[in-house]
Amino acid sequence: MKRLLTLIKKNFKLILRSKSSAIMIILGPLLLIILMGAAFNTASVYGIRVGVHSEEYSPLAEAIIYELNQDDYSTQKVDSEQACISGVKNGIFHVCAIFPKNLKVTQGGNIVFYVDNSKTNLIYLVTESISTHIGKKSQDLSLQLTKGIVDTLEYIEEEITDKELLLNQLKTQAEEGEATITLISNDLTDMNLLHEKSDIPLG
Repeated sequence: MKRLLTLIKKNFKLILRSKSSAIMIILGPLLLIILMGAAFNTASVYGIRVGVHSEEYSPLAEAIIYELNQDDYSTQKVDSEQACISGVKNGIFHVCAIFPKNLKVTQGGNIVFYVDNSKTNLIYLVTESISTHIGKKSQDLSLQLTKGIVDTLEYIEEEITDKELLLNQLKTQAEEGEATITLISNDLTDMNLLHEKSDIPLG
């Protein structure tokens, strides 16, 4: 044990004699940490270039692209899926996103991402932004559907109420008509319509 400590002490003395070695020992790990942090940094999305393509951009796809731009992504539409993938390979884009034709919340669909293997962490940033926006759209759609159902039920309730009032009016009129007929019938019954021939003046 004593021999090991002596050896370590001797090595430290050798390192400290050379300034370049001392600097490398101290700054080397620090520089490595900084580089690793920069490579896997997900705190900022500023400057991330996203190529997007779809055979037919739906309103939802356009809204997602708009939201990505609002989140400081730099998006660019490309003419074909292959051009989008080539853009990633050539360093033009960090990420390529392929939207399905006529993407809708109600119908679902898969958004396909292509990314350089060294920047796979960017996928999580982009998908998080998209998932947040789609979740908001789903919530808005649910609220719209719920409001539509409530409005329809209220309309049906109003219609039923109106029909009940009409039926009550018709019922009241029918009862009044029936009472009138009964009254007339009673009056006719009380009238003496039978006469002897002798009672009829012959002129």
